Formats: sequence, structure tokens, C-alpha cells
Amino acid sequence: MEINDLVVKGKITLVIKDYKSVCTLSGSLDIKDLVNNKLKKTNVILINDISDLVFYELRVIDVINKFAFMYNIKGTKFIKQILKLSTLTVDYLEKDPMLLNNSEKFKLILALVLILNPTGIIINNMSCYLDSKSKSEVMFTLKKLRREYNKTIVIIDNGVDYFYSVCDNVIVLNNDKVILSGKKEILFDNYMMLKRKKISIPIYIEFVYYVKQNRDCDMLVRDDVKDIMKDIYRSL
Repeated sequence: MEINDLVVKGKITLVIKDYKSVCTLSGSLDIKDLVNNKLKKTNVILINDISDLVFYELRVIDVINKFAFMYNIKGTKFIKQILKLSTLTVDYLEKDPMLLNNSEKFKLILALVLILNPTGIIINNMSCYLDSKSKSEVMFTLKKLRREYNKTIVIIDNGVDYFYSVCDNVIVLNNDKVILSGKKEILFDNYMMLKRKKISIPIYIEFVYYVKQNRDCDMLVRDDVKDIMKDIYRSL
């Protein structure tokens, strides 16, 4: 299912899908292809399966410098800014890129994506690669990219508890068809339909729905545990 027309520019969209559905965005290039061969720069870059991406350089900084040189990107200040955004700290620069764990490797790949400064970034199954700490760091970066750089970001992932809080909009696919699309609050409005179709639902929505069904209180749909706790306290 192609979803280009449903993605809102300058927003973060979370795509939730069943295992039968395939999600595509035309016009994107996989970062693996950009790393392995010098290609024409694109406005939309895909981070897909990173497990088989091989680096032959001895150090992380060599990978970054070679990639920047390949695409004629210059400027030490710019590279430092990219490293900060990707949350790669200075101590990683001298490490062997093939000895990085999955979270560290993902951050390196994100840095390579940001070097090309695309208008859109698609990330598929990010939760497979990131530990809890790295998820929080990367989500902070994604929000910063959206807020300060007006990037369009699409996250295709069923790790909805992590990514619901960072997204603006959602697209839900079932049997390769779009069954929901719009602002993320529509998940709550369609809770029972999503449950029947066994679609992943964020724990925030699960909890608020349960409370509204079992207690006489006025709670808003939240994406932060602290806000939920405040609503509960006010309702007592």
C-alpha cells in the first residue's frame, strides 16, 4: 500500500500495520544503497533493515568522513551538529563501526542520513534496533527535526507505546488497506474497531479507555504518563 498522499509534510506520522500489510512511499532511497554506491541525492531517505549493512572503515569517524566526501559535504561545524543530533558522542568516533551494537549502529546510520539533509526520513522497525535509552534519545532527535528543521518523518513500527508520544498523525493498515488516517487521537475514537482487528494500541489509550469505561471521570487522551497521573489525581 502506497501512502504518500496520507503523509503530512513537516509532521511525524506513525504507521501501524498488521503483518499482512506492506507499506511503501515512492521516491525514497534506502540509506544502504546510498552508502554502498554514490547515487543522486534524494529528498526522502529510508532506514530499513540495517543488520546486513557492512562498513569497511576502521573507525566510525572514517565512515562519516568518507560518506560526507562522497556526497561533497563539507564543514566541520556541520558534521559536529549532525553528530549531536544523532546522539553519537565523541567517544564513539574512534570505535570500529563493525563492533557497534544495534543501537549505536542505528545512530551512525541516522547521522549519515542527516548529512544528506533530506526533507523526509522514513524509519522502518526502529524498535528492533534500539534499547530503551536509545529510543528516548532518538525520539527527542525526531521531535527536534520536526520542530526546528520542519522535517517530514514517517515511522513504520508496531512499537506504539514508544512512538505514539512523538507522532502527530497516524495511519493504520489492515489487510493492505488504510482503515484509519488522521491525527493520532483517532486511535481512541476507534478503539473497539482496532481491538476487533487486533491492531496494536498504545498503552496510554488502553488505560484512558479503561478508566472512562469504569469510572465517572473526565480524562483527556494523553501521550505522557505524568499527564495521565495528573488527570487521575484531579478526578479523585
